[in-house]
Order: sequence, then structure tokens, then C-alpha cells
Amino acid sequence: MKDLSAFFFSGRGGGSVLRDLQLAIEIDGESHYGNPERDKKKDKRLKELGVTVLRFDDMEVVHQLDKVIEKIEKWIVDKTRP
Repeated sequence: MKDLSAFFFSGRGGGSVLRDLQLAIEIDGESHYGNPERDKKKDKRLKELGVTVLRFDDMEVVHQLDKVIEKIEKWIVDKTRP
């Protein structure tokens, strides 16, 4: 796996954005359950700024990390393919 740490910065609430690719990676846990409107508003604002949001459930990250990484890497490859 590639070291992508140079591209990340932590946002408020623990979100991360790949600056150069305009990608936000959200990992939702218990604090997100029952409050989808907050996420929709945040996603809408990021989209207006040209940022794509990839959203994952915390259990998906814990139990299927390889699949999460594959999805992120696929998005990066698709975005950077000439």
C-alpha cells in the first residue's frame, strides 16, 4: 500500500481530505446514526466546493479494511487516469 499521508489533513470531527484530489473520506460511527441531515448538508457543501465524499461506516473499516482501501485506491486511480 502506498503512503498517502502527505496528502491528508484532518478536518473538524475527524474527517480527512485528500487536498490535491479534492477527496473527503468520512468514517461514520455512532455519532452519525440518526442524524443523516447533518451529513447531507456537509456533503452538499463539499460538493459545491468540488470535493468528492467517500463515506464509510466504522464497522466496515474495522472488519473490511482491505475493501475500503480498494475503493479509495480505485477512486484515486480513476480520478488521476489521463
